[in-house]
Amino acid sequence: MNFLGIRVAPKCIHFAIVNCEGEEVNIEVVDKIAVPVSMDIPDQLCFVRTTLFSIIKEYDIKHAGIRRMEDNMPSKKLNPIITRAYFEGVIQELISNCSIEKYFSGKIQTVAKLLLQPPNSIKQLFAGEINLFEIEKWEDFTLEERECISYAIAAIDI
Repeated sequence: MNFLGIRVAPKCIHFAIVNCEGEEVNIEVVDKIAVPVSMDIPDQLCFVRTTLFSIIKEYDIKHAGIRRMEDNMPSKKLNPIITRAYFEGVIQELISNCSIEKYFSGKIQTVAKLLLQPPNSIKQLFAGEINLFEIEKWEDFTLEERECISYAIAAIDI
């Protein structure tokens, strides 16, 4: 079975797909969807929804996890936070209305609970300081990629 982890940024949607066979977790895909800046917001939302729907169908995703932005997120401009919230909302709407059977959407505390780890360990995991899953070259992944992979793995047990 394939599991999807998503991390939204204002200009792209990072995602990871992992496959679980017994106790072994394999990373199938780590990629991102670049949102065309030439489009207006409604068209960008449609683009993200359509593209992600195709990925969900292609990989037959059954469980997913979405990294939500933290409430205390600093920002120099309000617009990127609003755009990220729009993307997160349209992705949650898509997931609730497609073939995905179970999903969660949450912040660090949510994924910490699912992975049975304290929140500080999750922060270290995202930073690449620890490798809870024993994934090769974990430190070579970007912060966003590590978050996606972690959320996909957390989706295994929901």
